[in-house]
Amino acid sequence: MTPGTPAPNTQPNQALPKPPPKQHVSSFMLGFSAVCGILLPLVTLAVECATGWSAEIYVDPVPSAWYMLLVAWVPLANLLMLLAVQSRWPRYTQGLDWLNGVAIGLAGYYALLFLPIAPVAVIGILFWGMGLLPLAPLFSLLCALWLRRKLRSRLNEAEPPVRFGGAWRGILAAFGMIVLLGLPTTATLVGSHLAVSRNRPIELAGLRFLRAFGDRDLLLRLCYSRQGAARDPIGWLLAESGHTATQAEAQSLYYRVTGTPFNAVKPPYVHRWRARGMARDEWDFGLGGDAVAARVRGLSLSESRLDARIDADAALAYTEWTLVFSNTSHRQHEARAQIMLPPGGVVTRLTLWIDGEEREAAFGTRAQVKQAYRSVVRKRRDPVLVTTAGPDRVLMQCFPVPPAGGTMKVRLGITSPLALQSLAQGALRLPCFAERNFGFARDLMHAVWAESGAPLAAVSGTSVLRAENPGPGLYALRGSGGTLTADKPIGLRADRNAQVVECWTAQPRSESAELVQQLIRVRKVAPPARVVVVLDGSRRMAEFAATIGRAFQRWPARIETTVLLASDQIRELEPGGAGAPGAGEPVAARLDRARYAGGCNNLPALARAWDLAAQRPNSAILWLHAAQPAELGGIEALRQRWQRRPDGPALAHLQFGGGPNVVVTQLDGLPNVQSLSMTGDPEQDLTRLIAGWSATTEQYEFSRSAVDAGRQAGKRTSDHLARLWAFQRVRELGASRRQSARDEAAALATAFQLVTPVSGAVVLETAAQYKVAGLKPVDPETVPTMTAPSIPEPETWLLVGVVCLFLIVVQTRRPRLA
Repeated sequence: MTPGTPAPNTQPNQALPKPPPKQHVSSFMLGFSAVCGILLPLVTLAVECATGWSAEIYVDPVPSAWYMLLVAWVPLANLLMLLAVQSRWPRYTQGLDWLNGVAIGLAGYYALLFLPIAPVAVIGILFWGMGLLPLAPLFSLLCALWLRRKLRSRLNEAEPPVRFGGAWRGILAAFGMIVLLGLPTTATLVGSHLAVSRNRPIELAGLRFLRAFGDRDLLLRLCYSRQGAARDPIGWLLAESGHTATQAEAQSLYYRVTGTPFNAVKPPYVHRWRARGMARDEWDFGLGGDAVAARVRGLSLSESRLDARIDADAALAYTEWTLVFSNTSHRQHEARAQIMLPPGGVVTRLTLWIDGEEREAAFGTRAQVKQAYRSVVRKRRDPVLVTTAGPDRVLMQCFPVPPAGGTMKVRLGITSPLALQSLAQGALRLPCFAERNFGFARDLMHAVWAESGAPLAAVSGTSVLRAENPGPGLYALRGSGGTLTADKPIGLRADRNAQVVECWTAQPRSESAELVQQLIRVRKVAPPARVVVVLDGSRRMAEFAATIGRAFQRWPARIETTVLLASDQIRELEPGGAGAPGAGEPVAARLDRARYAGGCNNLPALARAWDLAAQRPNSAILWLHAAQPAELGGIEALRQRWQRRPDGPALAHLQFGGGPNVVVTQLDGLPNVQSLSMTGDPEQDLTRLIAGWSATTEQYEFSRSAVDAGRQAGKRTSDHLARLWAFQRVRELGASRRQSARDEAAALATAFQLVTPVSGAVVLETAAQYKVAGLKPVDPETVPTMTAPSIPEPETWLLVGVVCLFLIVVQTRRPRLA
């Protein structure tokens, strides 16, 4: 028997219950209920699903399909209530009671949510009519209450009266559903509020809570905009009350929770289940700034080409990287990337294609080129800018990449020394992306082509490269696709003549007859007596644990070793066996006990390592880490240690995997700080270091100087040697506190067309823009190219002289015609 219906007549003499009398209902109220209680909510839901207007400017009322069903519940319940009011005998009254109660609860909740903009909505009705949409929850609530009142009044007049209970159960059920759907958001926002606390125990509790229960998709949205908190109404209320992290805090928090930089993953859609994302997904709030910032949807790298020319005997290389960016969005965008250069490398060429024509860059002071770039960006013209972003890193900015499938093509030229493994072999780590605000096209093929006059080989992990010997004195490595990607370093090895330790070149920017001479010096280095190993406890290091363990199998037992795990708290991995420090349990076994989670602040552990290493002379710090994309505080205390004691412990650091490193950037210029990343293979770099610490080993240093003509020695090479000498000289002058020395450094960098900490490169579109900026583009005849240098050897000069002498003799002895 259905609740609310009359019981069947089982006794013949008992009177049948009378249906409730049909009351007069106002036609206006019926029409108002049909339009404002049923039609208007449905139209509002459809408009919001199609456009996302409310989500873009205020709050997202339907962040998922479940919320859409809740909103659709209200007009459905009002429709059933309206039919019941009009019917002769209302059926299923208890079911209608519950449905109507839920509708009242949902409509009341959304009416309160949109109450702050109700006055603006009223004005919107007068001018555009769209103001009815924010008022739809209020109208639906009024209709639901009126329909409930009319139906209860009819049922009370029935004989016997039919009970139509209170709405409190349905209202409680409605709020329960809203709270249940918003629970992940609430938990994440509360956890993020705790994780940015200044109270250390509360901060750690918040981090652990987020790693266990946090919504990582919501954290990612918070990295792009505070509006990301408005995935649901409860999240919006918490965000508006200030109980959530700021955008900068969220970016740091995303790394600390996941161990991955926020801009290393694809940007989120605000509406994953809708047909399109919101317009603000295409906005780039980092335009023209000094950071790579957030990923931009629709912007991608569509072509990538690396060409390298290696002079192994001179221990130098020149690399050109050609990049083509494409933009499928509806707005112009800026492509930004932090590029990791070969160790000791410097950008010596920058080219932009404008209307199919190559335009070379102008080199000037850092402030000068930045100002020129930003002034042109504001006018939406075609500039490209390259400046330094820490040791062996540059920041490249290209604007605008045209919308709707438009492309932008640039080229960087990089001069770099080889990292000598021995006098008979050198290594070259090709440039790659450390951080970027664009994605990779699905059909992107990263093409690599390297040539040398001596045999070349690929470092392990780059077996895609094919070795070729197309002719005498010409060797090549080339390949594309496969494991070759633009965000992973590629290492090459080149054989060289071990007898060649000196080379020279003419100084192309000198008006005098000066030359640049290079000498390779060999220095004996004793192993350190004590080493403090700092192991990054971030989650990304877990995939390299086996690699590190293999390398440490050869760790010399006679070195006093302390291992610090830089996790949320500094943890010393003490040896399990008894005995002197370094004895008992091997270091590799201690490293196996490390546990990795999220992203960790390594600065406190580095400061602790310095304190331990400074207690004994001839000590070193070995820092093994993943990317450090967030500035988590504590850098000044670390800088103070090296600045006040420049002869203190040496720091050797090795990064596993790609990504930015703000710690190394802020330690730039300090003494005794050295990167071990030479070959692109961290395991080989670490193994080589450990093998060198097993006994006294040899280190190779380059000594470059300007000498007078006639004093050169060794083999002649290209003018890239002069650029490396100028780069070294610029860094020496730039480290001075005297302004005159810094001015001299900027002038030298500009003359040699170098991107350094005191200079940069920019390509503008017109001569007028260069004139306004006080810059002058370089002469295309002076830029470096991939063509192999034609350097005559002494035997060639002798042959040329003999031929000239022969021609002179023949000419003088030729009989004259009468």
